[in-house]
Amino acid sequence: MSAHRHIADRAAEIAALAPDEPERVAAFDHARACDACARALAEAQALLACLDAVPPPSSPSTELLERVKRNIAADDAAERRGRQLSSALVLASGFLLTAIAKHRATDLRAWLFALAALSVAVVTTLIATAGARGRTLLLFASSLLLATMASGSGDFAARIGTKCLLIELFAAALPFAAAARAARLRRVPAEPTFLAAAAAAGALAGQASLHLTCPEAAAAAHLLVFHFGGVLLAFLFGLLGARWLPRPPTV
Repeated sequence: MSAHRHIADRAAEIAALAPDEPERVAAFDHARACDACARALAEAQALLACLDAVPPPSSPSTELLERVKRNIAADDAAERRGRQLSSALVLASGFLLTAIAKHRATDLRAWLFALAALSVAVVTTLIATAGARGRTLLLFASSLLLATMASGSGDFAARIGTKCLLIELFAAALPFAAAARAARLRRVPAEPTFLAAAAAAGALAGQASLHLTCPEAAAAAHLLVFHFGGVLLAFLFGLLGARWLPRPPTV
């Protein structure tokens, strides 16, 4: 590369060097005999002078910092309230479905399974650090584990299973609606996975109720297809529903 091209391509970098830098001294010596390099270095010096003339940004005022802190605190509080509402509806779904059932199991094992499922469903709607994917994996794993642990002998009972699916989807609808509303108001994240996880948590609360009320609550195939499958189906419906929701307004 010729000295002309070398200086023209790096004029700003060379002009920014200290006055006694050998490379800068050599470039300006060359520019005395080269009009093109002289123009390039002169333009670079003018640009650097303009940049030096720009005043530094002023520090934000105390009032502005306080307002930002208040807004952040308000957003955090609003997100907490959104999660708490979804959690309360998950809990209410589990209790309501159990309360209105005509028959409920009386053995301790069934109640322990129901309590475990409901606890996971409630906790996953409250925690904010695991992320939507982490909560979803926890919900799926808990649902599958409880369905497997409760498995025993029994019929597939597709007709009853259809009712079980509907029960879980009903339980999923309330927390999903609450999460969707909170997302619309910017109180919780509006990502489809987050809203679908809220639906899955509601379905797991429905599964908790079914541990006590389903007549086939010990049938392995029934539990895996309809009880665990209901949680999966609620999550998929939650994804679809979230994509159809209107986007939150941008500011």
